[in-house]
Amino acid sequence: MVWKCAPLARAVVSGTNGAFGSDLGSFPVWRAKAVAGLLIFEYASAMASAFPKQIQQLFVALAALWLLGTSACNADTASRSDTGAMQGAGGAAAGAGGMPNSAFLMRPIPDAQHLDVTETCPDGMRDGKRCIPDRVLARPAVCYSGYRAGQNPNANVFPSEAQVKEDLDLLVRANYSFLRLFDATQHASTVLKVITDNGFDIKLQLGVWIKGPKASEDAANQAEISRAIALATQYPKLIVGVSVGNETLDSWSSVLTPAADLAAYIVQVRAAITQPVTTDDLFPPLELQSGYQDVLTVLQAVDYLSVHVYAAIDASFGGWDFGQMSVPVGPEREQAMMKAAQTYTKKTLQDVRKVLTANNLDLPIVMGEAGWKSRVTDTTKVAEGWFAHEVNQQQFFAGLEAWTYGADHDADSPGTAFYFEAFDEPWKTSDDGWGLFDAQRNAKYVMWSQFPELTPSGAPPYTAADAKYFQ
Repeated sequence: MVWKCAPLARAVVSGTNGAFGSDLGSFPVWRAKAVAGLLIFEYASAMASAFPKQIQQLFVALAALWLLGTSACNADTASRSDTGAMQGAGGAAAGAGGMPNSAFLMRPIPDAQHLDVTETCPDGMRDGKRCIPDRVLARPAVCYSGYRAGQNPNANVFPSEAQVKEDLDLLVRANYSFLRLFDATQHASTVLKVITDNGFDIKLQLGVWIKGPKASEDAANQAEISRAIALATQYPKLIVGVSVGNETLDSWSSVLTPAADLAAYIVQVRAAITQPVTTDDLFPPLELQSGYQDVLTVLQAVDYLSVHVYAAIDASFGGWDFGQMSVPVGPEREQAMMKAAQTYTKKTLQDVRKVLTANNLDLPIVMGEAGWKSRVTDTTKVAEGWFAHEVNQQQFFAGLEAWTYGADHDADSPGTAFYFEAFDEPWKTSDDGWGLFDAQRNAKYVMWSQFPELTPSGAPPYTAADAKYFQ
């Protein structure tokens, strides 16, 4: 029971954004007991480390008895009404007419220890490679880039500290405590400062933005590498992984970088920091498909692999059958389409794993990006008009979360999945619309039940029947 109650105690506090709520008079007794139990447990655990093993066990056992003796565990019924702490983002749209999210009622609760996780990376190393602790991977994860209207990283116009604080308050409330950042610019520095200043229990995968080949972009790449190394050194407890390069290996990429150059950058960064290092990319190069055989040098250089899979994009290129014409028109076809999207996502990771195994590489895999658009923003993508909708987004989100953290978890599930993405970003124009929140921080359908006060005024009363499909 200790593993269950200790995280619960943290959750009932962190669920109020680091405070006991706006009305101390209404702070329930069960929460107070849970918090007291947590403090005693952690104090006892810390004290125990100075004593022989038998005494350590006694300290922890006494702390556990306190937790069992309080009403913290008996507060399960009460806590289930506290959707901010227990449901997290997984409670989205339950009861709102959409796809039920009951699978997420037991979604992992972020906390400092994750006592309910079996740790296979206790010392930061596993099988000769650096690793991210399992208790961190168990945290719900999301891609965060906080650019609002009028802001653009290419123009060096970044979100303010106040804006980042507002965003992180929302993400913590949504139960996200593992964020992926894309670069080491001022935005990353601001995020790290806000986390530190406000005591947020958040871990990060920091990005290193590689602009292209050494021959033409080495000066810019080295400047970015220096910034990333400085941040990873300054914040070793917050930054748990570093990703060098984002979609730099794909033949169509605007930041196309030779595999040998990228591998060299990865080796350089890894030698200067203590965190595990990866790169983020789509599956064709990571599967060493035709023309990408030299990417093996990159796979051999990383500690873990961060894979991007976009069923919603690949549908327009024949990646999978989004039309589902063999299924009768109606809800059945729509559900078949969304199931096919999930199957495609799962198979892609399976195929990447097969390639790693064939090359004697036992690398952990995380989902670096996967998401679904809530609206059409790119009319050049033929399929997008048939399924870019808030209800479809909620359904894809539910399926991905269940496979990663919930009832559908299996041997092929990723270590974690950075959902793409937290907020819409207007500067991306045709590649916008992926956010769980819009650029004005209104909640999209997937987040309505979690943030009823952020539901847009006049929003339609969506049901599952509103989901789009090919017909």
